[in-house]
Amino acid sequence: MVDFNSAHGDDGSADQGKDSGVVGTEFRRHKYVRGKYRAGQVASAASDDAERKEDDDENADENENDDSKNSDKKNGASERESIEDQLIAFSRVFSGTLDVSDSSTQILHVFGPKYDPTDATTWGKHHVVVPARTLTAYMLMGRSMVQLDSVPAGNVCGIRGLGRVVPKTATISTMPHMVPLQPMTYESAPIVRVAIEPKRVADMDKLSAGLQLLYQADPNVEIFVQETGEHVIVTCGEVHLERCLRDLNDRFAPDVPVYVSQPIVGFRETLTHTSEDEKVERDSDAAKLHLETPGYWAKALEEELSQDKHDDHQDDDNQDDDGDTKSDSTEQKKKKGFSQIVFTPNKQCAIQVRAVPLPQAVTKVLHKYESQLKLLAQQSSTLKTADRDGASSGWSHKFPFLDTLIAELRDALEAEKTAPIAAFLTPDTLHRVWSLGPRRYGANMLLNCVPYLAHSSALGLAVPSPQTQSSDVSAQELELASKSHIVNSIVSGFQLATAAGPLCEEPMMGVCFVLENIRQRVVAGMSGQMMSATKTACLQAFQARSTRLMEALYLVELQCNDKVLGRLYDVLSKRRATILGEELLNEGTLTYMIRALLPVVESFGFAKAVRKRTSGVASPQLVFSHWQMMEQDPAWQPTTEEELEEFGHVSEKDIFPNLVRDLINGVRRRKGLAVEEKIVQHAEKQRTLARKK
Repeated sequence: MVDFNSAHGDDGSADQGKDSGVVGTEFRRHKYVRGKYRAGQVASAASDDAERKEDDDENADENENDDSKNSDKKNGASERESIEDQLIAFSRVFSGTLDVSDSSTQILHVFGPKYDPTDATTWGKHHVVVPARTLTAYMLMGRSMVQLDSVPAGNVCGIRGLGRVVPKTATISTMPHMVPLQPMTYESAPIVRVAIEPKRVADMDKLSAGLQLLYQADPNVEIFVQETGEHVIVTCGEVHLERCLRDLNDRFAPDVPVYVSQPIVGFRETLTHTSEDEKVERDSDAAKLHLETPGYWAKALEEELSQDKHDDHQDDDNQDDDGDTKSDSTEQKKKKGFSQIVFTPNKQCAIQVRAVPLPQAVTKVLHKYESQLKLLAQQSSTLKTADRDGASSGWSHKFPFLDTLIAELRDALEAEKTAPIAAFLTPDTLHRVWSLGPRRYGANMLLNCVPYLAHSSALGLAVPSPQTQSSDVSAQELELASKSHIVNSIVSGFQLATAAGPLCEEPMMGVCFVLENIRQRVVAGMSGQMMSATKTACLQAFQARSTRLMEALYLVELQCNDKVLGRLYDVLSKRRATILGEELLNEGTLTYMIRALLPVVESFGFAKAVRKRTSGVASPQLVFSHWQMMEQDPAWQPTTEEELEEFGHVSEKDIFPNLVRDLINGVRRRKGLAVEEKIVQHAEKQRTLARKK
């Protein structure tokens, strides 16, 4: 969004005859012109026109006299210059008048989405000053545009000249400091990823520039560089991906041949509460032990040291002949419990964490406000966060959505009084939410249930003062627990754990980690060790419960007649689609509207298969719907008589395949992780294939 506030002069006073106002702008795909953008480069209109005229004259002379090689070089330079200067931004004037005439004296301030008027560090990075006369405004009339000198409030227009200073969206005003407008939200979320690289290494710079242009031209595409150096494009679906690759090849990087990987679909890792978990929770004695129990610190430390001495021997016992580590059985879970205690490598600190599945209603609320929480996470470092005395004024004033979010969370928790989370989090104890993750705005929670550990609330609520007395905690440990870098290390370990789960290193969703206790003897040089211990404790606590995989679903809408209805259902059933319903569009006709939920991982080639099976009668429309948990257990094995009769007997050394396990193994292979599978099924049988002539 671009926001133009009033026609102020250079001195900040309003010009006579012009009202104060606001404008909104974003780049749209159908209004771009090829170009490369360099943030922070702004030139005056006179100098730009003079340079363009000189370049055009030089190019004209050289085209007449030079050979074809030099002509190609100049054409390429001219094309890049055109791409830089002629991208059209879709804009709306909310109030005031935008004056872009040659005699305009407006000085416009361009604010990025991350600009914060209270944070001086963002003033130079996300704030650029642009003279209004360097811009060009157009009235959008279908495929044509009419140039304008000024645009009054309430109109939609196109603005040229912002490509170099606006990465995708921005707020523009004549006021030197203001809070930027919130970026627009879209119904479809980008979930399909591909890795792209040039066939020639020398073309990497051209590809990077083309990807930057694609990012600016398409509001729904995301582009980032992974830690491995791969450039990744994230799109909303298969058709959107094809359009982005075609635009990249035809418009933004036409001379760069590229390699494109197979589409990558993201998953989420989560927990569920089963009857087996209830039995383990009820029968486990270890789950009732805490580090607060007198003498348990020494006992836990002694067991940890004893465990280290016999690690090699136990590793050999826990591995089978093929080297695959066996998972914990139900009896082992009863002995260990759900509360996991992890020591730092130097045995000077210990942390106790428990993982609890969040109710579905709470997860939906956090996912609903994800965009607002992201903005809160970006600016929370500059706010006066909740102090230990409970001062948290300024959060709800600057972020009004927090009041609605907290109210919805309390309603969701009130309706889930029998859920496992009710023992740790209630509508009256939301101040315990220490952090959200991953990236501090995801649908996972970190709860602080340690009474003497100071923390700030992730929701801006007042936090009671920490207790200064504890039954089994010394004064030195109470002082160490208040160190800020130890607190930050715990939060960082939680962020690392939720960003890459233990199943296939996919982000977690709908998981609450409860920090039950922490004990430490020294604090110097413990930040890294405490971060690693927190991450390990969270992953172990996650694996102690029943794990599940979540997949993204599309909402599919299809229109067809009764003649191809059966064939259409056949295509949907083969791709694990769930039919929501069908209805006649109009009475007296035989045209049906079918709605279904289709897994994103099964959507590749779906449109082509539908058109082929229905002879082009039906064409699907796919929109991202939600994330849904897959009910099948990744570690499921046939055990009952009925299951053994249906699936056959499986020895302990075999791993019974299922759909969820196949998806997990596919992700792990793509990421280069270890996969538990038997490559050789019948090693004692040798089969020699003879070539028959």
